[in-house]
Amino acid sequence: MEFDYKYIGFAENRKAAVIRAEEYGNEVIYEKLKAILNMLDFRAEEYYGKKVVLKPNLLLKFAPERAATVHPSVVYAAGKIFADAGASVLLAESPGGPYTPGILKSIYKVSGMEEAARAGGFELNYDTSFEEVRTDGGERSNHFDIIKPILDADLIVDLCKLKSHSMATMTAAVKNLFGVIPGTRKVEFHSRFPKHEDFAASVVDLTSFICKNKKVLSICDAIIGMEGNGPSGGEPKKIGCLLASENPFALDLLCAYIIGAQNTVPMLENAKKRGYAPADISGLMLRGDDPRELVIKDFRFPDTHKLHKLDFLPKFLQPHPKVNKKKCIGCGECARSCPQKVIKIENGKAMISLKNCIRCYCCQELCKLGAITIHRSLVYRIVG
Repeated sequence: MEFDYKYIGFAENRKAAVIRAEEYGNEVIYEKLKAILNMLDFRAEEYYGKKVVLKPNLLLKFAPERAATVHPSVVYAAGKIFADAGASVLLAESPGGPYTPGILKSIYKVSGMEEAARAGGFELNYDTSFEEVRTDGGERSNHFDIIKPILDADLIVDLCKLKSHSMATMTAAVKNLFGVIPGTRKVEFHSRFPKHEDFAASVVDLTSFICKNKKVLSICDAIIGMEGNGPSGGEPKKIGCLLASENPFALDLLCAYIIGAQNTVPMLENAKKRGYAPADISGLMLRGDDPRELVIKDFRFPDTHKLHKLDFLPKFLQPHPKVNKKKCIGCGECARSCPQKVIKIENGKAMISLKNCIRCYCCQELCKLGAITIHRSLVYRIVG
C-alpha cells in the first residue's frame, strides 16, 4: 500500500484540551465531548460522507466497571458526534489474544460496545484482514502489520483509557495505537524488540507512521482510570477528566502530568527526542480546565516503576512475573501470549522460566483471572 505522508507536520499541532468529568452517562459525555472538540477547533462536519474509524482500548473481555477498557459512554459520544455529522462510522479494534470475528463479538458485548454502537448509530467491525505496510525513517522499525479498517480510514479516533502499565509505566493515546497490530502479531512485535527501550521506540515509529498518513483525533477517558499493576491487573482510580488532542504525543504528555508520571514514560521520552512532543506541558497550547487543579497526588504506579533506575541489580532481583497457583486454571493464554515462549503448562498450572524472560508482562496483562502477579524481591524493595 502506498502512502503520501500528507500529515507529516502533525507534531506541530500542540493544542490539547482537558475538561472536568465526574461521572459517566451517554448524554452528559456527549455534551462534554462536543465542548472539548470545540476547544480544539475541531469540526466533525468536515467528515461528512467520509470514513471515520473509532479505535477504542478493548484489551480483553472485561466489563466497563473493571476500568481496563474505554467506557462505552465515551465511545457512544464520539460515534454519535460523527454519525450525526454524516460520516460513515466504524468501530475497529484488535484486542489482546487471537483476532477472530467470534472473539470480537464476545468482547463487544461484554465491554458495552454493542449497545454503544446501537445507540450511537455506528457499526462494529468484524473484518479481521490486515496488510503489511513499509515506510522510511523509523528509528527501530520500518514495517508493520496493520488491520485493514485503519488503513481505509479518513479519520482515526483514538479512544484511549488512562491507565498504569507494568512495562510502559502509562498507557494512553500512543500505546492504544499499538492495538492496530492484529492479534497475536503483537506477540511477534514484542519478540522483535525484547529490550524495553527498543519496544518503546518501535511503538513511537508505529504511531508517527499512522499520524503522518492519517488524520488522528485522540480522546482519553480519564474519568475512572486504572492505577497499580495495569493495564489489566490494577485497580480503578478516579481521575475525573476527559482529554483530547490531534497529536497523541501531546495528549500523553498532558496525561503524564496529571498522574505525576513526568519524565518516566519511555515512549513519551523517546517522542520528545524526536520533536513529536515538547519537553513539558508549558510547550502545549492548553485549552479548557487548568490541569494543575486536576493533578492526582496519590496515583499508584506499577510495582515495576523503579525498574530502569535499578538496572544495576542482577536480573533475578528485579521485578518479574509470578504465577499465583491458587488462581491459575491452566488455560494456557499466558503461554500463547509469551513472545519468548518461556511459559509452559505443567500439571494444570503455568510455569515461568525466568532465564530468557524479557519482562514484557504480556502474560500478566492478558491473564483474565489475575493469576499472574509482579514479584518484587526484598532487595529491590529496600534499594528502591
